[in-house]
Amino acid sequence: MNQLVTAIEGVLGEAVNNGLVAPGTWNADGFGQLERGDYLPKGFYVYAQAIAAQPQSEREQRKAPPIQVAVKLAGAVHSVDVAIDVNR
Repeated sequence: MNQLVTAIEGVLGEAVNNGLVAPGTWNADGFGQLERGDYLPKGFYVYAQAIAAQPQSEREQRKAPPIQVAVKLAGAVHSVDVAIDVNR
């Protein structure tokens, strides 16, 4: 899970460097440790459910627990579609 979260944060760091994502206040419902009104100094927050909370049957199927990402967009972007494909 650490490798997955690190990879996601790396891509989000590039989004910050490219001006798509910027620091700001989260104004939606929270998840993980994030709550409405929290400031995102990096412009994003990544939450991965603990493996211990995952059912054994899913671990046996080699499924990763859910990962959620909160992102604050910079500039005038009003919407974006993102598709993530995973292959092993």
